[in-house]
Amino acid sequence: KYPCQICMGTRVMSLDSCYRCVECELYFHFECLKIPASVVKKSCHIHPLVCKRFLAENDSLEYCDICETLVHAKHHAYSCEICDFLAHIECILREEAPSPLYLKELYSSHEYITIPTVGEDCQTDKLENKLLVNGIEHIHVMTAVQMNEFENVQCCDICDETIHGIPYECEICDFAAHDYCAEMGKLSKDRLHLNHPLTLLPKPPTQVTMHCEICRKDVQGFNLFCRLCDFIIDISCALKD
Repeated sequence: KYPCQICMGTRVMSLDSCYRCVECELYFHFECLKIPASVVKKSCHIHPLVCKRFLAENDSLEYCDICETLVHAKHHAYSCEICDFLAHIECILREEAPSPLYLKELYSSHEYITIPTVGEDCQTDKLENKLLVNGIEHIHVMTAVQMNEFENVQCCDICDETIHGIPYECEICDFAAHDYCAEMGKLSKDRLHLNHPLTLLPKPPTQVTMHCEICRKDVQGFNLFCRLCDFIIDISCALKD
């Protein structure tokens, strides 16, 4: 239905074999764009980077070291063969540094998005009053809703407790959460770990068993994780006074 604008071929394009322009809806085969097999970009990483299809090990979650959004398994990405650096192709090849909020919006939906020009504020009006929560399938773009919009009693998908007060719901799926749980999607420092910022993750970032630094129990679901020192706390401990 959508031919590649370089070869004009009409063969089926899958998510890992094509690129779509978010400004004008044009499609391109991955191989037709001739993405560099390797690059050296000191502004992003000190080692040479190789472009290859990313295969997650044991369903573990991997995040782009530039924009901090998910790198989806079976998609191409740039990685370092010397260390564990990993990044989206777009993040490496873009001339200007993209806003993390812009990239999270880009990776969480297929809506039309205008790329900000140099000097413009990347945090557009579209993202005002919205919270972004890392999910396994996509980044949840959360907005406040009314309780009467739920047909039944709704449990928070982050802490598993019944939602009261002001609920937040994902614009793309039925993921819902307390307002204070959704707020943890913002990169922040916790009172229990003031040295580095913590990231809200839907599950531990590795298949190796990780223990909560507070209760010492195995971390199973949502958690706050430090990418710098591997500090991790279970969501239930993070919510305790």
